[in-house]
Formats: sequence, structure tokens, C-alpha cells
Amino acid sequence: MAEKGNQNATKNGAEGALKKLNTGRALIGIAKEMQDEVEDAYQLEGIETIILEGAKGLETVARLFKNAVMAAAEKGDLDSFDRYAARYGWLQSKSLLAWGQVQKTQKENGPTLDAIMGKEVKHE
Repeated sequence: MAEKGNQNATKNGAEGALKKLNTGRALIGIAKEMQDEVEDAYQLEGIETIILEGAKGLETVARLFKNAVMAAAEKGDLDSFDRYAARYGWLQSKSLLAWGQVQKTQKENGPTLDAIMGKEVKHE
């Protein structure tokens, strides 16, 4: 049996990582490995890719919860319906915010109008 509070013994490390972030302590174990992966992705691919991946992940999970809401409604399972609807609503709202950030980032980092129109602009 794992020791209480031993983040290395947890399956995903998410709860322990959240507690550490909330108290300003350094991440350890699985959470530290994930933090290193995020840093590597940022260095190699940039923030735009991280933002896009986050939006896609949120949208995917939101759609899965929407399906769960519909299935619970069809079965008449109000307890599950309420639980899934709450999660779906939260995820969908966060997904829309994330897509807004994707759109903003693409506008800021996308090609200029001159480039789209095939005009070269020389900057001095």
C-alpha cells in the first residue's frame, strides 16, 4: 500500500501536482516528468502548438461528455444526466475560451495581408 501523500505512488499524479502548484512547491514524480515534457514541447514547437493541443483536448472531452448527457437523457437517468451536464457545461465553456485563444494566436502570428495578396513588403 502506498504511503499517504506519496505522489510517486499515484496513478496520474494530478491531485498531488495541483496541491503542489497551489502551495508553490516544486513538482515531483510523474508531475515533474510531465512538466519536463511540456517545457520540451514549448521549446521545440512553440506556444501556438500547446494552445492548439489544449483546445483540441478540451473540445474532444466536451464532446464525449455531451454524448454521455444525451445517453443519460435517453435512459432517464437523471443523476447521471445532472453530473454529465455539469461537466459538459464547464468543459464546453473552457473549450470555447481555448478556441478563442487559438484564433487570437493565429491572427497575431499568421501571415500579413500583403503576404496573402502576394506582395512583398520590405522592412528596414
